[in-house]
Amino acid sequence: MAKTQTKSKNASAQLPDSNQAFTTTHHKMIEEAAYYIAEKRNFDGERELDDWLEAERTINQSIE
Repeated sequence: MAKTQTKSKNASAQLPDSNQAFTTTHHKMIEEAAYYIAEKRNFDGERELDDWLEAERTINQSIE
């Protein structure tokens, strides 16, 4: 009987240490930027996703 292989649900656990460190740092940078974007608008409304996406764009552009 053949064994089937399944992918791990936690893909970051399979990353090499340097990639995992980058991913963690990258996530924290986006998180912090999103916080400051929300702070600029006095945390008004339910725009968390918009804040996150704007922060993600900004951070990704800055590291290209």
